[in-house]
Amino acid sequence: MPVSDHSRTHSHIAFSVVSRAISLIVVFIGYIVLFGWHFDITVLRSLYSSFVSMKVNTALSFILSGASVYLLAEKNHGKLGKTVFWACALLLVLIGLLTLVEYLAEVNFHIDEFLYKDSVGAVGTSHPGRMAPVTALSFFIVGINLILRRLSRYNHLSQIMTLTVGFLALLAITGYVYRVEYLYGIASRTQMALHTALTFLFLCLGLLFSQTEFGLMRIMADEGIAGTLIRRFLPAVIVINFTLGWLQMRGQQTGFYDLEFERALYSISTTVVSFILIWWAGSSLKRTDDERKRIALALEKSHEELEQRIEERTSELVRVNDQLRQEMDERKQALRALSENEAKYKLLSHQFNAVLEAIPDSLSLVSTDFKIVWANMSAIKSMPDKDAYDRGGYCYSAWHSRTEPCEGCPILAPENAGQSPFGFVSVHDGRMWEFRVVPIRDDQGMVISVVRLGRDITDIRKLEAQLRQAHKLEAIGTLAGGIAHDFNNILSPIIGYTEMALGDAPGSNPMRYELEQVLTAANRAKELVKQILAFGRSGQDQLMRPIDISQVVKEALALLRASIPTTIEIKQDIERGVAVADSTQIHQIIVNLGANAAHAMEDGGRLTVSLKGIHLTGSDLTALSLIHLRPGPYLRLSVADTGHGMDAETMQRIFDPYFTSKDVGKGTGLGLAVVHGLVKRHGGEIQIRSAIGQGSCFDLYFPMVVEEPKIEAAQTQIAPKGSERILIVDDERPIAEYTAKTLKRLGYRATAHTNAQDALDFFRTHSQEFDLVITDYTMPGLTGIELAKELLKIRPDIPIVLATGFNEKATDKAAKETGIRELVLKPLEKITLANLVRRILGPSS
Repeated sequence: MPVSDHSRTHSHIAFSVVSRAISLIVVFIGYIVLFGWHFDITVLRSLYSSFVSMKVNTALSFILSGASVYLLAEKNHGKLGKTVFWACALLLVLIGLLTLVEYLAEVNFHIDEFLYKDSVGAVGTSHPGRMAPVTALSFFIVGINLILRRLSRYNHLSQIMTLTVGFLALLAITGYVYRVEYLYGIASRTQMALHTALTFLFLCLGLLFSQTEFGLMRIMADEGIAGTLIRRFLPAVIVINFTLGWLQMRGQQTGFYDLEFERALYSISTTVVSFILIWWAGSSLKRTDDERKRIALALEKSHEELEQRIEERTSELVRVNDQLRQEMDERKQALRALSENEAKYKLLSHQFNAVLEAIPDSLSLVSTDFKIVWANMSAIKSMPDKDAYDRGGYCYSAWHSRTEPCEGCPILAPENAGQSPFGFVSVHDGRMWEFRVVPIRDDQGMVISVVRLGRDITDIRKLEAQLRQAHKLEAIGTLAGGIAHDFNNILSPIIGYTEMALGDAPGSNPMRYELEQVLTAANRAKELVKQILAFGRSGQDQLMRPIDISQVVKEALALLRASIPTTIEIKQDIERGVAVADSTQIHQIIVNLGANAAHAMEDGGRLTVSLKGIHLTGSDLTALSLIHLRPGPYLRLSVADTGHGMDAETMQRIFDPYFTSKDVGKGTGLGLAVVHGLVKRHGGEIQIRSAIGQGSCFDLYFPMVVEEPKIEAAQTQIAPKGSERILIVDDERPIAEYTAKTLKRLGYRATAHTNAQDALDFFRTHSQEFDLVITDYTMPGLTGIELAKELLKIRPDIPIVLATGFNEKATDKAAKETGIRELVLKPLEKITLANLVRRILGPSS
């Protein structure tokens, strides 16, 4: 059972001191042997020339062991001491283990040659410089022992390991004393040196003396009879028996007596010595017992005297305590009334202050001479000059950085204050504030101060602007959807009949070129409708894929050319470049930057747009301050103008939402913020170069796709044909007729209806004749989805295709839930329509 620190006896403390002293002796012996090796002093290495020398690794290991034991006994050491301890213990384990492996595996790691090497053929040495196997085993056990001691685990096992090492050392010493060689050497392997065995014995004593909480050392450190007996009796028995045995051996070796005389002499000497030891131990115990009895009697007498004094003092304390209790009762009654009043006042004060501090608005008390009497936390945070408040300064100085009262301030006429808010723009940060002032009057009705309540309405105004802008975008989206629907319905017959005409015109017909141009223009119009839809649907249907950005930039500039004044020249320097991007968003970026540049050149100028592929290294990125990009290939899109330019302050805020340098009504402040967001969404960066009177240049960097997607040569697709019967429903007669004619040319039997109800009635009587139904979504009477539900009630297995010019409610999910096979967007080209039909009906027979 461990001994607590407060119950440690003088013996525990003495053993700890002795343990530290022994550890220092072990370290000193290690250093002395190293000194002997360095200066080739034989007596320091091997005591006698005929004795085995202590090896260099052994001396180093004793230094490590001694340091570890010292740190173990010195419990109060810092982080550095713990680190040194662990390093020493682990090195001991490593040195011992490697040496044992060298002996067992017959290998040589040369760990014993890094300082000094023993001479070949030295006394008791099979491997020059290598410590003995027993020495290596002892150091390995000591290292493990130290680790277990530090971890405070297996303490009894740790003490057994210490005694084991001490027993091995004692065996070696006995071998030297009694000249029995196999006690300090194993066969032909290196022998343990005499001073190595003695140093191990010292080391084990140091370890035992540092562990007085368990086992044998706990009993030995005890101040009772058992501890006294062991401390006095055990060392004497060990030394005397060892000495008697040596004397007998020496007497026999010198021929003083024979074996019988030796046994008789050993018996009588052992008896005499044992008698003397027991007598001496008994006398010591008797003296100790007498001393204990004397101390016990003295303690008993002292205890009686102490009890008498305690009784006297207790009676006196009782009397004094009664007087104090009486006085305390009187004081408590007086303080109770006072504390109740103070508690009420503090509670009211805390509640009132909490209410004032919780108000998010700026609340302050200002005197009629504009000095700030008090302000809540919100008001203090809104002050650009908080020192003015601490100095008891003026409100116009603390809040508005002015040297005189603000014009129209309601404090100047407090009798009219509080009736309406007084709004103005704060001069220090440009934010919009709404103020209300309420006067405080004295008994005579004179105004002595005013309460100033201010509310920051900047964010409210911004939210109102955002809401108006959102409503505008929503209206644009609704308008775009309507335009797209009608425009797709117009494009459907144009594309369809043009394809029919091309199919009927032979290759030598001069009309083919004109028809192909019509078809190309119609397809461009179809793509334009998709762009309108992408803009109107607020970012829906965005497709990030590898595209040739140069084509998108050229198309956007063509559109921009028609929307900016002719006094502005557009210069292009565009190279081919592929990047993973959304074409609609790139188009939007060009239009926004072009419009911004056109505004800067109202009196005319030149707009330069360039697109080039570059490779940016790490140093390039650092020089350009592009800290968020990685080295690699990029597309640099530059949009430059010759306008009035910008100053540094404007460039710092140009990408802030709703910041604009344009006149009221000429801009929302969203264009460049949108551009910045789109560039970031593409994994790119944007930089500005501008100066007053020298124009502006926006450099946009997009990650470039180095290996462009392989573009296969265009092949003429052959439209698949069939013979099934198809029902077509569309309220636009040209679309219905074009679709029916196209399908008939492909071999199908097509029936077209322009009225959904008529088509439903016809299907009721001919439901088994049709293999497929293609219906429009937006129709009077019945919508496409409603018609599909009725058709599926009549024939659940009929496949249905829903076609739409554009409708927010027409989604793939809604179509699938209804039972519709596919949702397609008008206009449908011939090849698209043919592939769609065969995909649904399966391969043609």
